[in-house]
Amino acid sequence: MNAELLVPSNSHSDNLRNEALIAFLGAGVTPAPDKVLLVSTLAGARRSVAALQANGNSLDDWLKSETRYHGVRENAATLAAMETRDVRHRVADEYSRQHPERAHLVREMLEYL
Repeated sequence: MNAELLVPSNSHSDNLRNEALIAFLGAGVTPAPDKVLLVSTLAGARRSVAALQANGNSLDDWLKSETRYHGVRENAATLAAMETRDVRHRVADEYSRQHPERAHLVREMLEYL
């Protein structure tokens, strides 16, 4: 997956991907969060995942601690974990089970990963 988020593009598929990212990261948050918050929270979650993987640590405990905080933080941590091929579908299934009203957003994100 392209590590860039919300990069202006002339590509229709990039624009659809950006829309899917915004929808997923902002799911369950009212009012809709600012894009700067979405970008910074996802970047932080991606750094955490990278650090854990570099040290050979599991994402499970970290993800559990991050998902206690519902909203953008939970969504960003879930997405960052889903970007990891080894746990992608397990994390997606768990998130969909916890938030069945967002299952369509998970399926859409999986198409772009």
